[in-house]
Amino acid sequence: MKLLDTNVVIEMLRKKEYEAGAISPITLMEILRGIGAEKRPKVKRLLEESFTLLSVDNKTIE
Repeated sequence: MKLLDTNVVIEMLRKKEYEAGAISPITLMEILRGIGAEKRPKVKRLLEESFTLLSVDNKTIE
């Protein structure tokens, strides 16, 4: 599974062209902080439904 960086996900959102992959909680946070509060719930739901959200723990880091 491919881990998608914030800038890649932002481009996908702009173009409305998605590919399979995963995002980190940091990517999710960065994207949500960059948009208006009124759009956050909808975008958060879209991201969580479109991508696998990885958890960050020692196993992931290793």
